[in-house]
Amino acid sequence: MKFVTYSERTWISKFKKKCDAFHLLHTGKIGVYVRNRTLKSSENSEKEHLLTHQTPISHFGEEMFDRSLCGASVRAETEVTCAVLERSQCEDLFREFPAIKGQIKQFIGRGIISMLQRVSFLKEIAEEKLDILRRGVHCTSYQAEHIVFYEGDVGDDFYMILKGSVMIKRKDRDTDEQVEIATLDTGSYFGEVSLIMDVARTATIVVSEPSLLLSINKKTFGTFLELNGLDMKTVMRTRIIETFKRFQIPFFQAIPDERFPQIAENCQIEKYEKGEVIFEEGEVGDRFFIISYGQVQVEKKGQVISKLGAGKYFGEVALVIEDAVRTATCSTLMQTVLLSMSAEDFKGSFELNPEALADVELKLAGQNAGMRAILHHPRALEKFETFLKTQFATESIHCWKACIEFRKAYNAEIPEASEGNEPEEEQELPKSVVDRAQHLLNRYVRVGSEDVIFFNNLKDIRKA
Repeated sequence: MKFVTYSERTWISKFKKKCDAFHLLHTGKIGVYVRNRTLKSSENSEKEHLLTHQTPISHFGEEMFDRSLCGASVRAETEVTCAVLERSQCEDLFREFPAIKGQIKQFIGRGIISMLQRVSFLKEIAEEKLDILRRGVHCTSYQAEHIVFYEGDVGDDFYMILKGSVMIKRKDRDTDEQVEIATLDTGSYFGEVSLIMDVARTATIVVSEPSLLLSINKKTFGTFLELNGLDMKTVMRTRIIETFKRFQIPFFQAIPDERFPQIAENCQIEKYEKGEVIFEEGEVGDRFFIISYGQVQVEKKGQVISKLGAGKYFGEVALVIEDAVRTATCSTLMQTVLLSMSAEDFKGSFELNPEALADVELKLAGQNAGMRAILHHPRALEKFETFLKTQFATESIHCWKACIEFRKAYNAEIPEASEGNEPEEEQELPKSVVDRAQHLLNRYVRVGSEDVIFFNNLKDIRKA
């Protein structure tokens, strides 16, 4: 190896050019430039965009080891000095120590991509795009006892442990001393909320042994998403699904696993600064919230009634009652990240299981539950029938059951209807469908029929 100095604004390597040397940045700052993979225009796709700035001990030019072309352009942003391993020196090294060739390639290139693929919210990103992201990763060597950051610090870096381990320490409220609460080893990661917003760290991270940490800052990650046509919600979808399952929210447990990706897609990631009001008492609401990070204060008539932390949820009644009025004011006590979902999207998650939705609605809304919930819930339906018998109005429930059977038969006769597509108007309906519809009309709807339906007191029926 030899040391080479490059003057400011010098291009050290260029995208798709032959790579003849591997560089370790010793002093100064470099810029890593990549192409926009989402643009089709030849003019725009040729333009290079700054992905990140790197400082020591960064490296580039690893393509030399497998004789591939440069995957990014690198420019000296200040005067820089690099330790340079040229191709001829590399070949001599590999001839003398053949075993290290694979180890170097794995550690420098493939190893970082493998590390990124272990991160839950990056699993669904194509390897080609992760190869771009790895060029924005900063590698730092730490000795034992080094403090990566303190509890309460504000940071915008996300960390992965490439080699080694760290301790997580948190201040004990009684003694005010730092207490170890967990250890993270090789392959683990921490601080991912910092990619969404600049937040105060919730713990102190102390290096347990000589370790190599990889880090990505918020700005670099945002640039990566933009250049690859990705958005934060899509990337965080896997993390959102994990949040739902980890927090074990009762009324989500009835939803099949295969529905969770769509639920995550429908979720919004909402960021609030300290002291912001999420909603006020008396407002009409239609969204439900889960605290992913931070703390929320709940006030009723000006009195604080509770404080909620990560994993807690609020506003759930709005999921099942149309135009529900908020019964309390919720505001943030610190920087907070919330996951939110609309009532429409929540109900859509139960599309194939109306009985489960009915159970959720009855539990959340109680006496205010809608008729649909009563009719779809087995025990509630049983009580409903008992009530109707006392009112000599069993024809109402018979009509509803007959309509359900009609819908099933209709879907069987006209398959496209079961997929949510009504047949074209000019299409002649099967005689069996017409006959069933006529029977329902004659028995339950036509004035003067024996079983014409009539709901006398809807309020009393809801209480049944």
